[in-house]
Amino acid sequence: MTSLTEADERNRIADVRFDERRMYVLLQDGREISVPLWWYPRLLRATPEQRDNWQILPFGDALHWPEIDEDLDVRGFLTGARAPGATGETAPRAAHGFCLSDRPILATAGGGMVYFTAPAVMPRTM
Repeated sequence: MTSLTEADERNRIADVRFDERRMYVLLQDGREISVPLWWYPRLLRATPEQRDNWQILPFGDALHWPEIDEDLDVRGFLTGARAPGATGETAPRAAHGFCLSDRPILATAGGGMVYFTAPAVMPRTM
């Protein structure tokens, strides 16, 4: 019989939402993970309706999109695992000398403890 580790218990998914460039995964403990859509070409090419047709898999730490045959898990989001064929779109550059990070961004809702954070902006390399 398979048992869940404490980390797996903390990584249960509560909700998923999208904007035009990113996917946001809300975990049950209040953390939110944000990853760029270009990391997952099937999701990037999917219609908004196909993106919104997702299911949480039985252990609660993975997602399935039946219409586009895509499966992704929290552990992959946290480690920066990209889908095969994700050809690095360069991070957009801002005029003030910083570029937006394409690393996962994890924050907490309601001012709780931050377990992992990647900067939203980082210095642009010349």
